[in-house]
Amino acid sequence: MAEEINEELFHRSMRLQRQLTQMGMRYEKLHGGIRGQNRTLALLSKNEGMKQAELARFARVRPSSISEVVDRLEKHGLIERRRDNSDHRVFRLYLTEKGREQNERNHTHWLGFVGELMSPLSEEEKAGYLRILTKLDKQALLLEQRMEKNAKAEGGGHA
Repeated sequence: MAEEINEELFHRSMRLQRQLTQMGMRYEKLHGGIRGQNRTLALLSKNEGMKQAELARFARVRPSSISEVVDRLEKHGLIERRRDNSDHRVFRLYLTEKGREQNERNHTHWLGFVGELMSPLSEEEKAGYLRILTKLDKQALLLEQRMEKNAKAEGGGHA
C-alpha cells in the first residue's frame, strides 16, 4: 500500500510540474517573452551581480542553456553585463530598468496565477503543503548529490 501511494504521489507531482511548466511557457509565448525569461529575471532581481555560472547553478540548468537566455535578455535590453571591479575578466549580471519593469509585471501576473491555483486550499493546508515540499526538495537535493558522488566513484562522471 505504501509503495502504491508513493508511486501515485510521484506521478501526480510530475503531472502538476509538467502542467505548470507548459503554462509558464505558454504565458511567455503569449506575452512575447523569451523562454526562461521570467525565471531568470526573477532570480536576478533577488541576486543582482551574479556571474553567469552562478546563475546557471542557482537555476539548476546547464551553463549553455543559461547563456542562450542571458544573450537574448541582453539583446532585448532587459539585463546588462558589467565587468567585475576586482577581476576584469569576469562579468556580472544586472537588470536594466526595462528588465525591472518587466519583472514587476511578471510578478504581478504570477501572484494572480498562484492565488488562483492555491485558492482551493485553506491557509493551514498551504502551510502544510509548503512544509512537505520543503522536505521533498531537501531530500531530492541529497539524492542528486549522492547520485553524482556515486557516478564519480564509478568513473562515469556524467550524472
